[in-house]
Amino acid sequence: MEIVGEVTSQEASVLLDEVEKLLEDKTQRYLLNDVSKSPNATIDRETRRLLQKRGSEIEFDRMAFVGVTPMNRMMAKIVMAVPGKSQDTGFFDTRKEALSWLKGER
Repeated sequence: MEIVGEVTSQEASVLLDEVEKLLEDKTQRYLLNDVSKSPNATIDRETRRLLQKRGSEIEFDRMAFVGVTPMNRMMAKIVMAVPGKSQDTGFFDTRKEALSWLKGER
């Protein structure tokens, strides 16, 4: 997924619906989130709560983030820790690094 700009709770809900559809019936469930085109975007409280609740319901093996600022990285770690998925989440500078990690090459 490539995220551009800020994401509202309504947009996040639609996005999560699409993710669930894409992962349906997949044996390997890997997600790559590229937020490099929204480096200074903030996530409001309502959207964070939605991501925590709905995110905990989505089954995935690994999720990688690319282009996250230090502040948003901290926020993402908190969001992923609540459902207990922080071990399956990685943060990278490039898509190449993220894809390598998702494939288990590093």
